[in-house]
Amino acid sequence: MTNARPSLTPEEEQQLLDVYRVLSDLARTCQVPAVSASVRAALAPLHTALDGQDLGHDHYRHPDDTLAA
Repeated sequence: MTNARPSLTPEEEQQLLDVYRVLSDLARTCQVPAVSASVRAALAPLHTALDGQDLGHDHYRHPDDTLAA
């Protein structure tokens, strides 16, 4: 058994970052509380996944600054 960790392809990494940006924008701008809360809940595992891939982004402290296009 090996301890090798699979890593994201560049395309997968970009897709995750794109999804993160879209969800972050929606969470910030949506005026419907239930939708905003749901989107924020969806962001949590995405944070974990992105952080686990050592992408060099600090998603927890400054997500909007970190992922600005």
